[in-house]
Amino acid sequence: MRDLVRKGMALYDEYAVVNAGTYASSIAYFAFLSLVPMLTLCISFVSLAGYGEQEVVGFVVSMVPDAFERLVRALIKDAFDGSDLAISLSSVTLLWSASRGIKALLGGLNVAYGVEETRNKFAVAALSVFAALVFGVLVAGLMYLVFSHSLLRLISFLFPSIDLPIGLAGAIHPVAMMALVFSSMCLCYTYLPAGKRSLSSQLPGAAIATLACGVLSLGFRLYVDEFSNHTVLYGSIATVALLLIWMYLTSYILVSCGFLNRMLMEGKLPLRKAE
Repeated sequence: MRDLVRKGMALYDEYAVVNAGTYASSIAYFAFLSLVPMLTLCISFVSLAGYGEQEVVGFVVSMVPDAFERLVRALIKDAFDGSDLAISLSSVTLLWSASRGIKALLGGLNVAYGVEETRNKFAVAALSVFAALVFGVLVAGLMYLVFSHSLLRLISFLFPSIDLPIGLAGAIHPVAMMALVFSSMCLCYTYLPAGKRSLSSQLPGAAIATLACGVLSLGFRLYVDEFSNHTVLYGSIATVALLLIWMYLTSYILVSCGFLNRMLMEGKLPLRKAE
């Protein structure tokens, strides 16, 4: 028992060095600044598939607390108004702006994995821009699959003898979102921090981060919609303040689960042997 407590204290000391809260604050701040450029980037791809503002609003609003709906609609409207940037000479600026949150996440994950940044500034900037571009493509692809009902057709093709429930289309939406989050987590943990690591070694942290973010979003939505009188505390900026809090908590989870992957890789947790 003493040995277990000693190991637990040692892990806590290592985790304290990561200072996840500080990096989560930085990630949330830069992610907030890059929110409209990132939405513009995603919508630029979605528009190519023929989907309009109402479809995107319905897709996003269904995933956020009611308190965020007005802000989300305004952000998406601004993003649609600027979506033509992605095919203009300003697309480089758009990508650079959208990548600022990715770059902040990269720095936090380097600390979580206990690695020094060995790549030059140009390589880090290029990686951040490329990651933002990949994320935009993934979001656009997910929206296309949901709106075009391609997932339903694929399930019908693979299992022709099964009668699909009428409400299955609505259930696929959150499942597809979780799949997108999990895929994004795996890619972030594998390729953003400095050094090399296998994709399979990052699956545990990505799975836990995805589950934790899902529970956080559900709990946050329930709290904001049913129990929180947030306008008393924050007044007219209540929605922005709540959005920043949600981003901070999500960023905290991302950094913490990166540290979890590191501990698993080093064999400091009993879930599997060190690689």
